[in-house]
Amino acid sequence: MTRKTFAIVGASLAGAHAAFQLRKDGFDGEILLIGDEAHLPYDRPPLSKAFLLGKAGEDALLLRQESDYSDAAITPVLSTRIASIDRSARSLETTNGRSISFDKLLICTGARARDLPFAPEAQANIHTLRSLDDAARVRAELLPGRRIVVIGFGFIGAEVAAAAQELGCAVTLVEASEAPMQRVLGSEGASRYCDLHASRGIDIRLSTSVLQIREAPDGGKLVVLSDGSELACDAVVYGIGSTPNCEFAQASGIEIANGIAVNTFCETSVEGIYAAGDVAARPTAYASGLVRLESWQNAYRQAVAAARSMLGHREAYDDIPWFWSDQYESKMQLAGLPGTHDQIVWHDQGEDGFSGTAFYFTQRRLTAVLGLNRPRDVRFGMEVVKAGGAVTPDDVRSEGFNIQKYMKR
Repeated sequence: MTRKTFAIVGASLAGAHAAFQLRKDGFDGEILLIGDEAHLPYDRPPLSKAFLLGKAGEDALLLRQESDYSDAAITPVLSTRIASIDRSARSLETTNGRSISFDKLLICTGARARDLPFAPEAQANIHTLRSLDDAARVRAELLPGRRIVVIGFGFIGAEVAAAAQELGCAVTLVEASEAPMQRVLGSEGASRYCDLHASRGIDIRLSTSVLQIREAPDGGKLVVLSDGSELACDAVVYGIGSTPNCEFAQASGIEIANGIAVNTFCETSVEGIYAAGDVAARPTAYASGLVRLESWQNAYRQAVAAARSMLGHREAYDDIPWFWSDQYESKMQLAGLPGTHDQIVWHDQGEDGFSGTAFYFTQRRLTAVLGLNRPRDVRFGMEVVKAGGAVTPDDVRSEGFNIQKYMKR
């Protein structure tokens, strides 16, 4: 019998976990793990945290050592970009002209940083942060006393700003919206985040967009803002969202919906082709329509589910979304999907003015929990959301409220 080949495009966290799950579940065919970077799969969350701060090197980020892939008979195919899928021939065509045959295919290509809406007049010292190479370039800029402008007050921008400040840089944080991450955090949570960064000396510019980035006479950069001001700096880092890496899949006729559309079994619209991780848009009981999630937890667990689906184990995947962000000594954790909520109730405000827990309700049903330095509340709140959200806004406001009491209702 001919030995089967399972190809995984995307040498990412999702791709690596899927490959090893295939072996764990007994697949004895060939496994190709194809990635466009030169690195073996690595952990991305530390890139904007411990790696920038010099607390973790490249080796510490690797998910597995090279010997682990050899021992599991998994073949990494690095520095290789896929140009197209030949569905009839069941083959992948690379940008350097190579053809790779497969029996089943899993796409874990993730997402890339969204480009600035304009072309900077000067490209040097202007960075985004998505890959290990990106992070190495950003880290080289974060020297004490340097002036850093961060564009975008999302999680990546906030983490980069925090790391830069801790390393002794003078940081300006520019956000086009009137408040950071307001759809997720609400006005109260956004205010707390602004206060957290302002208390560290970050210069925050809200409701302000960047029109252009020019060369400055001193060799640095001039960031031109919509309010007419200009920011002189040594380097710019931007994080203004992401774009799923699914163009080659779309060109091959696979259904796209802000990512590669999959069902609860991680199957795409084409038989034998699957997708998982940041590139996949999936149905979930926690939101309407298809949702593309960018989180470590989803990339790992959906990849495991996809591997099992490839082997014929049809187990529906719909874990509750979970995210986290570390900034300074503070930790944000979020369980569920805010966005459709009609009410946010805060509980347990800490003396630091930042810590506390936000409970998100949709028609009086708990749908998400946000914890600022409150991991216990998020852990228990996640279980309540999964069980149907049997807690009300009035419960949260009541004296002596404890979310743990509602776990088994």
